[in-house]
Amino acid sequence: MADHRRELKSRYRALSRLYADLSSTAFARRDWHDEVLDRQTLGSDERIEHWFLAEHFLANWSNWSGLLDRFSRYFGQCLDSFPKSWSKFTLNCDALVFQLARDEGLDRILAESWADSEEKSFRPDSRKIFDIAAIYGQLAKACEHAELVSRAESVSPNFTKKGKSANWTMSDRAPFPVARQVVEKQNDEMLGRWHELPEPIQDQVWVHLRHYLHSVLGVSWLFDSSAARSALLSISWRKQPVSLSVEQPLGTLPPDVPAGATVDQLLERVKAAIAELGYEAVVEDLLSRDMVGGEDSLLPSQDVTVVPDHLAQEHRPILLAVTRGWSGKDPLSFTTVMRQVKTRLIEVGKAIEVVIALCDCWDSSSFQEEHRDELAAHARKGVRFLFLLVGVPDRVLGQIPVELQPQR
Repeated sequence: MADHRRELKSRYRALSRLYADLSSTAFARRDWHDEVLDRQTLGSDERIEHWFLAEHFLANWSNWSGLLDRFSRYFGQCLDSFPKSWSKFTLNCDALVFQLARDEGLDRILAESWADSEEKSFRPDSRKIFDIAAIYGQLAKACEHAELVSRAESVSPNFTKKGKSANWTMSDRAPFPVARQVVEKQNDEMLGRWHELPEPIQDQVWVHLRHYLHSVLGVSWLFDSSAARSALLSISWRKQPVSLSVEQPLGTLPPDVPAGATVDQLLERVKAAIAELGYEAVVEDLLSRDMVGGEDSLLPSQDVTVVPDHLAQEHRPILLAVTRGWSGKDPLSFTTVMRQVKTRLIEVGKAIEVVIALCDCWDSSSFQEEHRDELAAHARKGVRFLFLLVGVPDRVLGQIPVELQPQR
């Protein structure tokens, strides 16, 4: 289970130590090939090359700031939910990144280091066996390099510590121009090698890539399409999208109720997330205590209530029921969750206009026997129901035809 908030705190601590080590040497204009102390990070008096410390800082800064940005938007979290010290620390890091990204010497060193990719990772060995971990690792590393370059390009100068900025000469040089060329060339080549892999190998690698994308919240709607090209993200977004054909599932809603547009937006987000992260990850995120909802969130509207979870305490016009399995002791089983849905429908009366149920299995006879009559009573009162089944593979999402009101 991914714990993105805990991961953010862990990365913050690591980045703080790297910033403390690098800021004293970088602002002092030490040569990039000098060996420097790395006491805060390594906890000893060992020395490492200055450029390697800078690269390590930049990678950690990009990973942390990128995850923080996407976490806030994906879950709908405001800045007040994070420690106040993070805002000032972000400004300090941005000031250092702004200067590092325009240093010609560092740019060329990083480009040379990154250009040395392992093309053989995509080739089978003498026994015609592919190294799945190596392929996944190369794609993930290239994706991180692409995001680092893109984020460095978006940083604005904001020097918060007097005196340190005076040691630097403001440069009109573009951020990491040489490294950007290497990153784009490398990702283009990787994308070509990916398409040459046998489909069964792609499927095996894709299992790992999905876990990686979930760990960094790498969904398509949170990334700038003009950013440096990433083979991994291109693969994810070009995958066969979730197919969903909904033929007038909501019937006719009152003209002054915006539920129809909100449902369409919600379904688009859920479809994209399932295709890119997988159903299990989407279930986990929808039920997360961090899920609040917002414009860029997986829950794109405050009009949606999630069941079962803390958001079920709110009275909102759209109820999203998240299920896994059909019956048994699992609190997410369809039978258990539908009991809660029916209870909610009775408790809040006309406040609920639309019910959407996500499920990964279906039992028509059980539904007919245990749920249909009660739900039909609410349907006669104007509640609209939509049942969606995740198929195999879980990029397939289909509407289950359920008739709750007799056809006229």
